[in-house]
Amino acid sequence: MTSREDRIVYGCAAVLLSYPDERLSEDMSAVRAAAESLGRKGAGASLADLARTLDGMKRDEAERLYVSTFDLGRRVTLNLTYYSHGDTRNRGTTLAELAEEFAMAGMELSGGELPDFLPAMLELAASTKEGPAILAGQEAPLRALADALSREKSVFLPVVEAVLASLPKSGRRYKRELRLDEEGPPLEMVGLGNLPGYGLDHEGGGHP
Repeated sequence: MTSREDRIVYGCAAVLLSYPDERLSEDMSAVRAAAESLGRKGAGASLADLARTLDGMKRDEAERLYVSTFDLGRRVTLNLTYYSHGDTRNRGTTLAELAEEFAMAGMELSGGELPDFLPAMLELAASTKEGPAILAGQEAPLRALADALSREKSVFLPVVEAVLASLPKSGRRYKRELRLDEEGPPLEMVGLGNLPGYGLDHEGGGHP
């Protein structure tokens, strides 16, 4: 069973990994309050620290940081299935399956948002009974994302690490995902427009 603390981690991470908008200061204040309820060590401290960092930036500075981290390349993206499939037919199938899981959990995606977009998956995990298991199914891509952020020495790395720490432990290996992370995902390009309501806005995903 997912604990209250895990759901707080998912909720805070969803906000911290979302594109900063006009509610930036308000959102960061809410994240700090929630994160600090987890204590002054571990995930609570990491999430609260990043919230303070972002709150101390002007909105355009926070936007530039977000875009430079997640939107300008194929190596670091918040669209998790990209790490395993690239833009291949298999990715389209996986996206369709994830979209069905969102629907079965009773959560609607925002217009144009892909079901593998990490903030959306974190919202699902924070607010529905089925969400944590759906998120846990993406553990391997989450590890690939963490590795990519680590290489970039990104301030967002502790957020993904906190999410990973909340997932059930497993003995699975991630050789294929690590290879994809090092070499880049497959390059077979196919259109995803045949999936109702879903389409990539740019290479590598990121903020829709």
